[in-house]
Amino acid sequence: FGVSPLFSAPEQRGSESNTSGRSKAVDIYGLGALLFFLVTGQAPSDEPQRQLKQYADRCPARLRNIILNCLHRDPNERTSSAQLLAQQLTDYRYRRFPWLVPASVTLLVSSLVATIAISIMHYHFADSATAERTEVVEAGSHIEQALAHSHYARELIESNQLERAKQQSLLALNYFKSSFKEQQHSTSVAAEMTELLVAIAPLLSRSEMNALLLETTTYLESEKPEERTAKYHLALARLYHQLTLLQQDKPKQAEQWERESLRAAARALAMKPNSQEIRSFFTQLDAQSSEGTD
Repeated sequence: FGVSPLFSAPEQRGSESNTSGRSKAVDIYGLGALLFFLVTGQAPSDEPQRQLKQYADRCPARLRNIILNCLHRDPNERTSSAQLLAQQLTDYRYRRFPWLVPASVTLLVSSLVATIAISIMHYHFADSATAERTEVVEAGSHIEQALAHSHYARELIESNQLERAKQQSLLALNYFKSSFKEQQHSTSVAAEMTELLVAIAPLLSRSEMNALLLETTTYLESEKPEERTAKYHLALARLYHQLTLLQQDKPKQAEQWERESLRAAARALAMKPNSQEIRSFFTQLDAQSSEGTD
């Protein structure tokens, strides 16, 4: 995932750090640091156990142990694989969570699945040229940072810390855009970026929201046609719908965005006709469109 101030493992720091000999243990530390950040809003120090104790009300003992096993100073003592970590988190999510609502837990696990996928992809191309490998690692770091800031922003919104939530959201969006510029993104990342924009809409001025929506649609529309999945089309439909809502005082523009939103939702539904989420959103758009023409 790249050496970053937030997520670098102890063995990566200092003058003797060596990023060419990356290991699974380094990426496991990065995943643990991501979890740590989502719980505390801080990067792990040399004493993460002491830091986590300050958040005992939000981080139960079992989750604390999962995180600390990833952050062990000895690489050989860390959780053995990203797949095992994902399984531990999946098992944990079905228990009672006093500090996270179920939707937030789902988002947390989804973000980790995304970063784990990037990790596996990194190993698959481990024998590629050094320059290409470095490029993938840097892009992975952008996505990792984006997901961390994005989910932290949502937690801040839940706790009504709106100014801090806005700051974290803008940081997340910058990292998301960096990953798109590097062409190292996925439809899952695009969907997360869209959901973040929808979540922070009340925190932004109309002009800010309009600019961010237009910029984001530009990035999504640059996706290669063969890589456009149902999830991609749904994300694009949601962006177009937000633009429709923003342009209510400009009927012609609103109507144009509404048509684009319906088209994108229809494409998503054609690709996944059994998806309840897509069908519900398409039905909602279709009903609103019919009301507007009555």
